[in-house]
Amino acid sequence: MAKATVKRVSLGKKNAQQIYCMSKSGNVYGLRTKVAVKQVGAMMQRIREAGVIDTNQWVKIREGVRA
Repeated sequence: MAKATVKRVSLGKKNAQQIYCMSKSGNVYGLRTKVAVKQVGAMMQRIREAGVIDTNQWVKIREGVRA
């Protein structure tokens, strides 16, 4: 089970049901499942509190850049 440390959590600009996460390494992930609009805030808070995501449930959108 691959995990990524969460640095930032945000919503999609065009789709309010899509949640995105930026990992500590700079990779950007999108949650595979859509979240009901009423539950988006609670879900984002849970992700922030956990501090770690299971990358099997997420799609890698962009590879991070290391300096």
